[in-house]
Amino acid sequence: MAKVTVQFTCAECGTTSGRWLGKCPGCGAFGSLVEELHGSPTERGAVAAMKPVPLGEVRSEEAARISTGVAELDRVLGGGIVPGSLVLVGGEPGVGKSTLLLTALGAIARSGQRALLVTGEESAAQVSLRAARLGGMESVAILAETELDAVCATLEAEKPDVCVIDSVQTLHAAALGSAPGSVAQVREAAGRLLRVAKEAGVATVLVGHVTKDGAVAGPRVLEHLVDCVLQFEGDRYHEHRVLRATKNRFGSTNELGVFEMTAAGLVGVPDPSELFGTTHAGEVGAAVGCALEGTRPILLEIQALVAPTDLAMPRRVATGVDPKRLAMIVAVLGRHAGLALASSDVFVNVAGGVRIEEPGADLAVALAIASAARGVPVREGAAAFGEIGLTGRLRHASQAERRLEECAKFGVATVLVPEGTQPGHQPGETVDRLNRLAGLHPDRAVVQLNLGVALFWSGSAGAEDAWRAAAADEPDSPYAIAAGNLLHPEYAPGVPVFVATAPLPKGFGKLTPPEQLRALARDARHSVPARLLYGSALQRLGRPRSAERVFAAAARLAPRDVEAQVADAVGRFDKARPADAFSRLGPLTRSFPNKATVRFHLGVLLLWSGETAEAKRQLTRAVHVEPGSPLAGEAQRYLAELRKAGV
Repeated sequence: MAKVTVQFTCAECGTTSGRWLGKCPGCGAFGSLVEELHGSPTERGAVAAMKPVPLGEVRSEEAARISTGVAELDRVLGGGIVPGSLVLVGGEPGVGKSTLLLTALGAIARSGQRALLVTGEESAAQVSLRAARLGGMESVAILAETELDAVCATLEAEKPDVCVIDSVQTLHAAALGSAPGSVAQVREAAGRLLRVAKEAGVATVLVGHVTKDGAVAGPRVLEHLVDCVLQFEGDRYHEHRVLRATKNRFGSTNELGVFEMTAAGLVGVPDPSELFGTTHAGEVGAAVGCALEGTRPILLEIQALVAPTDLAMPRRVATGVDPKRLAMIVAVLGRHAGLALASSDVFVNVAGGVRIEEPGADLAVALAIASAARGVPVREGAAAFGEIGLTGRLRHASQAERRLEECAKFGVATVLVPEGTQPGHQPGETVDRLNRLAGLHPDRAVVQLNLGVALFWSGSAGAEDAWRAAAADEPDSPYAIAAGNLLHPEYAPGVPVFVATAPLPKGFGKLTPPEQLRALARDARHSVPARLLYGSALQRLGRPRSAERVFAAAARLAPRDVEAQVADAVGRFDKARPADAFSRLGPLTRSFPNKATVRFHLGVLLLWSGETAEAKRQLTRAVHVEPGSPLAGEAQRYLAELRKAGV
């Protein structure tokens, strides 16, 4: 009999521990570890080695997508469901997940393909009642089963074209001792179903529960395993629903599907602008904006209410709009438009339950707030789009031509847009030119850096990939530093510079900058302090990788020199992997607790990482352990700047 062990598994990321911990060491979530029983692994026999195949010899066949018969669902999937793919659909209870997928299965079965529904939450009779109400479901096969082995065996034997499993949290593997829905059970079910889907070519759709925050319940690995993650949103008490893709290996994640719940089930809304973009003439606090969801422009009614507050801190409440973006728009209106909103509560709502995630709707939100604050309605028959900057300047919105076409389609007489927007203007022209330059100069970081900026401002995907390419093409350049600033805005810009305590050579100030660098490089061959000065100069010139090599060589030459070891740690600081620097600098605080260089540079790295409180504590320690030293003076300068900034 296998030995049973107790493990504690994180419900967020799947990290396991031999004892319960209040905070997960993997993802940092609190109270997420749950107890599970695990059997001891059996010994594996000899496994034959596999022969890798060159990627160029792999034969790729483009399989035809399977249409679900629901146009809005096909749009979000990228044109239909791919054979052998694994799709996860999440949403609040009662939002209509089962109804939507049953409708799709009925359409697939009527087209002559085999469709199977595996239900674990309802009996076959209960599903039959819903199918009778929807109609046209006679050819859909159904299996009421929660045993994972039985479900997988059925899929391998029947090989349906499409299978829906409702839901993955109800499946139970007898080999595991935990209850259905636990982290281990969900992970095992997803892994087994993935193998069956790929080997048997069964397009499988998993229905997933959601947490109170709206995220799919279960381990994070569940979303990594599947090919596509769909989120079904909407209020169960309203008739409209919105379907989004948060992950899609076979299509865009920017598409949006809109449905209306009727007595006959969910019906797609082909023209959501007609549904969401209507306002009443003379209504105060309402404006029409043209937002872009993927390739679909949508006219949306944005409503605002401005009321006097009785609180010390006025409220900024957003429904369907990013609260941080709303706070920014309110601040810009107060600073640049002269709207007195500091003593008023501001509420903004997007009608119909749609959520806006792109900046092109900023102007419409601002118009609605200004209308509510002044008590004057927006001009009848007007729509707006455009991004608002912190300076109060309007920026061009991406795909302006498509937005203008949508406004003209629904008879919008007046469209408020940023100055310079033309019907034929396409911000993508800059992207196209930079893409051509990237093809001609594939290893130039300056091209990739600016391509990423152009992609970002045009609202296109791929900006982060371009910035990563810039950092990889020329890692020892200012372009790599600029790319790191864009990839990691949560860190301070630039790179932290090591401050050496060795004096500069005599006559150093009389040399030109190139002569200074040559002099430091020449002296670096003879002493460790000179190496540290040379590495610090390289950092200031925007050559972080060269400085890292110089500091590492100094640390190898002088393993007991605390300043060389600190320089080695600072030189390794990378915004993508900050732990490399902290793992070397942290132990030095225990070995050399009273060295100002250790405390000062630890404070600098913490300051760069946003840990302001701990950074101030370390800088203060640097002042106290070696009062009057150059590093103590430098630490005092940092502390004074922090006080001046109100930090």
